[in-house]
Amino acid sequence: LMLAIKKMGIQEVFKHVGSRQTGFAFNSILNMEIERAKYPLNPFINAGAIATTSMVVSKTGDDAFEEILDFVRDICNDPDLYLDQIIYHSEKRTGNLDRSLAYYMESKNMMLGDVVTSLDTYFKQCSMMVTARSLANLGAVLANSGVKPWDNKRIIPDEEARCIKSLMMTTGLYNQSGTYSRLIGVPTKSGVGGCLMSAAPHKYGIGIFSPALDQAGNSVAGLGLLKDIVEGLGLETVGIDTSRSGIVVDDNMQTSVVGIYAIGDVNGLIMLAHAASAQGVKCVNHILGIKDSINLDIMPSAVFTTPEVASVGMSEDTCRTKGIEYTVRKSFYRSNGKALTMDATEGMVKLMLDADNKIIGCHAYGAHAADLIQEVTAIMHFGGTYADLHHIIHTHPTLSEVLLE
Repeated sequence: LMLAIKKMGIQEVFKHVGSRQTGFAFNSILNMEIERAKYPLNPFINAGAIATTSMVVSKTGDDAFEEILDFVRDICNDPDLYLDQIIYHSEKRTGNLDRSLAYYMESKNMMLGDVVTSLDTYFKQCSMMVTARSLANLGAVLANSGVKPWDNKRIIPDEEARCIKSLMMTTGLYNQSGTYSRLIGVPTKSGVGGCLMSAAPHKYGIGIFSPALDQAGNSVAGLGLLKDIVEGLGLETVGIDTSRSGIVVDDNMQTSVVGIYAIGDVNGLIMLAHAASAQGVKCVNHILGIKDSINLDIMPSAVFTTPEVASVGMSEDTCRTKGIEYTVRKSFYRSNGKALTMDATEGMVKLMLDADNKIIGCHAYGAHAADLIQEVTAIMHFGGTYADLHHIIHTHPTLSEVLLE
C-alpha cells in the first residue's frame, strides 16, 4: 500500500480500493458481489491486497516484485529480507481462491495491472521472510509519521502515514478490528502467517510473531501479548526516556526513572544474549549496592559459521570515527602449527592497539576464532598491552599462539 501510494498518490489509490470493514472473511468475494462494489472494500483483505499489488504492477510491469522487495528491505531496515521459494511455490500451487478473486476483479475492470503478473507478484509478496524486528521497524516508520527513525529519511508524507494508521485501526485486524481498537487502542495490522505489526504514534513500533490463528485470521497469542505490552509498558505514563535505539539507560542499566531498569534488546545497546545477562548482573549489583568491574564496552561476539568469525572492542572504523590513534597487528593461521595439523589454515587475527600499545580490539576469523577472542577479552578487561599478551606462556602447539605470531 505504501509503495502504491508513493507511485500513484493517495487520492488515486483510493479511487480503486475502499477504506472500511467488509463484514466477511478476509478471503471472501461476497462483499463485492452483495454490494455490487466497484472495488475491494479495503486494501488489507485479500482482494484489496491483490488490487493494490496490481497498481504497483501497472507502474513497474514484470519488475514489480523486485521493486517491492527492495522497498520492504528499506522500510524494515532489513537488507537480509528475502523471498522463500518453498512458500512461494506452495502459495502459487494452492492459491486458487486468490485467483478467483483476481479474475472476478479483472472481469469487473478493477485490476489496473496484468492479472497474471499481479497474482504472481502477490504470491511472492506473501512469501517474504521477515522477523519480528523487521516488523517493529516498519511500525516505527509509521509511528514516526513516515520517517525512518534510523536514518531520518522520509518515506511518505505525514498525511499518508496517518491515513495508513487509521486504516490499520479500523480494518487491520479484519473483522476483529473494532473489538481490538477498543481493547488495545494501537494501530495494528495482522497477517495470516501469525505476525502482528503495530505503530504507537510518536512512540514506537511493535513486531510480534505467533502462528496460531483465531477464526478471524489473527494471531491468538500475539494479540494477547500485544494487549499486555500496551497496558504494561506504558513508558510515557511513568516518564521513562526513550531514543531511536530503545529505552535510555545509564551505565548501571537504570532508566531516567530511579528504581526502574532496562536490560536486553529493549535498551538497544548490544543485542546479544550474553550481553543481556551481563547487563542483568550489572543491574542487580547496582540495586544491592555492590561495586563491580563489569565493563560492558568490552563485549565479545561471535558468528559460528565455518570458519568462525569473532570480535571484541573497537574496529578501525570506530577508531577513525572517534579520532583514536591506533596501530594494527595481523597474524595468519597458515603459520600456526596447530592449524596446519588440523588442516584449518584459512584464518586471520587482527589486534587493535592504541598509542600506548594497549589492546583496544581484536577481530578474527578461522577455526575456534571465538575461543581466541575470549582470551583477548580477558586481557582487555585488565587493561593489558600487546607486551602483556606476549608475556603469557601459551601451550604449544595451540591455536592461541596465532595471537603471538
